[in-house]
Amino acid sequence: MSGVALFALIVLVFSTAFPLNTLAFEVVNTDEANPIEVKVAKGYSNKFCNGIAMGLTKQSALNIAIAENSKPSFNPSLWTALVSNDKQLETIDKEKLPTLAVSMVARDCGDPIGLNKQAELDEFAADFTSALRNSTEESTNTPSN
Repeated sequence: MSGVALFALIVLVFSTAFPLNTLAFEVVNTDEANPIEVKVAKGYSNKFCNGIAMGLTKQSALNIAIAENSKPSFNPSLWTALVSNDKQLETIDKEKLPTLAVSMVARDCGDPIGLNKQAELDEFAADFTSALRNSTEESTNTPSN
């Protein structure tokens, strides 16, 4: 057996015996989301990853990302939709949004913060969903002046 064939066989055996972890962002298809959902999720992802890059903890970066996206007017990619009174803003799927945002975070800055195994992605998704839900509850329970 030649050296190349032997090497190919070894690679084949190792790749089937020890498959690489599949990340959640490979499972979530952004083509199924409407463009506004993608923009909102990208807003969360960008702000979270920027917070991580500035040295914040995951929880602090998550809290800031959610606070800064609590209103569409805080997300520059949505300004044209706001100005044009785009009805797609009303059709954002609140159940799909966390999954989409977590997928983008995993793709954009997941490796440096250890989001490279399914268990870590699931834990981060639960944290994100919980923080988003708490933020929404706080904003609806806060009396307006």
